Amino acid sequence: MTLTDFLSKKQKVNNGEIPQYYVENSHKPIIEPCEFDAVQMKIERRKKIGRPTGCNSPFSAKIVCESCGGYFGSKVWNSTDKYRRVIWRCNEKYKNETPCKTPHVDENTVKQKFLEAFNKLMGNRDELIKDCRTAQRLLSDYTGIDKELEKLKKEIEVVTELAQKGNTRSF
Repeated sequence: MTLTDFLSKKQKVNNGEIPQYYVENSHKPIIEPCEFDAVQMKIERRKKIGRPTGCNSPFSAKIVCESCGGYFGSKVWNSTDKYRRVIWRCNEKYKNETPCKTPHVDENTVKQKFLEAFNKLMGNRDELIKDCRTAQRLLSDYTGIDKELEKLKKEIEVVTELAQKGNTRSF
């Protein structure tokens, strides 16, 4: 925006009437660029998942309904009396004309099934750790990218040199 009238403080979008300049690294950023990029990637990833990520339980939005594909959420039955209990039910159960047919699951059953799955996974813990280390090594190997960057830098230097030679004319 450029100021067109200093008395009325009227502003107008600059469509090339006045030269514009973009200056990089002119001041210290509030948020480091790598941190900003990481947050933007996380926001995009969460959008793609298409489910809520905030929760009150480690099971929230992680149990998927086999009938409709919706996520299970915790519901409290008889919250004010001695029969109070927490169940997990498909959040899409009553959102459509025909209710989802998947039955609810008691919270103790959810916890028990989680522990069974966790113990099964941890029974093969050494193999799991080995696979994670292999994935970590493969994903953090930047040698190919570094070589490509060096190649591109050299190309930029050549193009810059050619452009500078083209701009210097002898009279």
